[in-house]
Amino acid sequence: MKKLLILSITIALLFPMSCVKKEQDGLSALVPSETQLFLKTSSLSSLHQNLSITENSILGKTIPNISSFEAEFGFNPLKLEDLKAQGIDINRSLGFILSDIDIDLTEKKNPDLKAQGMLFFPVSDYEKCMEFIKETIQKFKPEFEIDQRENRTVIYPDKGEKSIIFARKNNYMIVTADFTGNDSNSLLDAVMSGGPVLSENTNFQNVASKIDKENSFFIYLDTQHFLEKFLLQVMPSIEKISEEHGNQITKGLEFAKDCISTGVSINLESSDFRVESMVTLKPESMALKIKNDAEFNKDLLLGIDAAPLLLISQAFDLSEYLNIYLETLPPQKKEFFDETIKEFHTQIGINLKEDLIDNMAGNFNIGIFDGKSLSTTNTNALISITIKDEIKARRLMETLVERLPEEKKTLIRKEKVAGTDAYTVSAGFFQVFLGIKNNNIFITTEKPMFETIVAGKPSSGFISNIQDKKVAEILAGDYDVFYVNVDELLKLYQSSADSLGFLAKVGQKIIDVASHFEYLLIYTSLEGNAMYGEFIMKTRFDKPFIQRIMDFVGQIKN
Repeated sequence: MKKLLILSITIALLFPMSCVKKEQDGLSALVPSETQLFLKTSSLSSLHQNLSITENSILGKTIPNISSFEAEFGFNPLKLEDLKAQGIDINRSLGFILSDIDIDLTEKKNPDLKAQGMLFFPVSDYEKCMEFIKETIQKFKPEFEIDQRENRTVIYPDKGEKSIIFARKNNYMIVTADFTGNDSNSLLDAVMSGGPVLSENTNFQNVASKIDKENSFFIYLDTQHFLEKFLLQVMPSIEKISEEHGNQITKGLEFAKDCISTGVSINLESSDFRVESMVTLKPESMALKIKNDAEFNKDLLLGIDAAPLLLISQAFDLSEYLNIYLETLPPQKKEFFDETIKEFHTQIGINLKEDLIDNMAGNFNIGIFDGKSLSTTNTNALISITIKDEIKARRLMETLVERLPEEKKTLIRKEKVAGTDAYTVSAGFFQVFLGIKNNNIFITTEKPMFETIVAGKPSSGFISNIQDKKVAEILAGDYDVFYVNVDELLKLYQSSADSLGFLAKVGQKIIDVASHFEYLLIYTSLEGNAMYGEFIMKTRFDKPFIQRIMDFVGQIKN
């Protein structure tokens, strides 16, 4: 059993690590429509190329006992020619599915996950591959029973109710298990009968039409089914939690219940690391309510011509978010919040909800620029918050300053900077400059930066210097973004390393590694009833991302 287990583990390890070639076999047109988890990777030949697999190593790391394995089983799973000789197709994708997922959390120490699973392994010669499996079992586990049916082979490991079933469909070897003793499997029956398939499933189509399912690693999850099973189990426990936390957790679970399906696609062939994701949501989803009416206004960020080190932009309906948050609070805290709002209105004459929160248009932006000139006294930072009504915002600021205690008023003064009204707030050694432009309240800590913001125009800002048109479009467009420019980060590091001794000691290694990276970009967008996102680590690598990362690991160790 131990040797058979080694063979099974070897195949299992090869499956999830596979990288991609374009799918020409249409796995999604083979698996059942009601599949709840679909995982697809690509060819073994791509795996060998992109992960530098040799006859005894992966990514330069030696696989122990591989020679002993080869001597006993008569083939080496790390050699493509040996795999081909056993009837395995090394040029087509592999798949794994789960269906009938059920979760039992009644035993808290040992939660039980039940599901029907199935592996799709590409073969060029099914008969040869099946014969090899039979011969291996007969050699190492002769007590196993093997039963040949009309269109499937059934193996009984323990002469009991459990069985492993092999079948063929569209040049795929299908492997599944039966625990009922009936030597059948409804999931396998659905595949063999040619019933409705996943590619016809609307939820799958909504995901697959937006993200690249031909990438190195593709996952589809019927999120709604999975969460419904999970939430039915956890809700009774949630109700027993204290009201203070229970409401917040319950609201979070309500957010989760709005998810219909999820897709994730990972590209490992490229020298860059890229992950796409898509979550489809119910039309009444709270997430959609928060995002739908939010407007982007990045003009102030985009008007700065210096190269950005960090950019963050988020847009959501603050009023709607606040309403949802308040629903999660216990009655006493909700009452305290309402009383605070009333007291502030009574004492200052400002209604925070109507005068401030309801005037927020929903776009919050942060930018840090020109890494070389950054220091403890020079942040080159901008914070901007979009507003609906500039006049209302100016009136609010004037009222707030006017009604401050006298000792506080001395810390704030109003002046003209670059022809624009600026409120200057003294904060220790720093001054904070606050102004309004293009329906944005903006804050910075340097007067020159304030002047740059006032004079800036998006048409002549840093976007015009970005060569990658897709990145320029994302940074300037209606996307939530998190962006780090590694070149600018290195400039900051180099200007700071000398003053930080421990950094100086490892400085050259850090610079050597970091200089191979260009930027990190995470962005999301609302597309109908779905949230699309992408994670990009852009590099200057001359080989696939994982290969090069392993090279760096070796360099750092040495």
